[in-house]
Amino acid sequence: MLSAHPIPLVLGTALWGWTVDEPTCHRLLSHFYRQGGRMVDTATNYPINKQPADFRRAENILARWCQREEVTDLQVIVKVGSVDNLFTPDNNLSPAFLLMALDYYRNLFGSNLHTFMIHGLKAYIPF
Repeated sequence: MLSAHPIPLVLGTALWGWTVDEPTCHRLLSHFYRQGGRMVDTATNYPINKQPADFRRAENILARWCQREEVTDLQVIVKVGSVDNLFTPDNNLSPAFLLMALDYYRNLFGSNLHTFMIHGLKAYIPF
């Protein structure tokens, strides 16, 4: 049985900054927002092309749009921890890193930061 509650549409940013340029990202965000979209998903290791110069571009594009448009009601989902998207066990889940990252994203997104979660493609925690 389907729930009577609407399921929010979430805009992903994995290709932003390396295959989708900033002006196009801003147009997509503006259209998404005007249509009532409020959830945007990003991650520290996007884009997935593994080019260090492109890391965090999606997040910065999103932050610049929020600032330019003076948006304070977006629900930004941030994922941290995974070093890459290549199914490797490489991650940084140390408390110091997670606290530093949380502080960074609070400063970057302000009231738009909605969810801070640990990102990993496989579970590497022994049970």
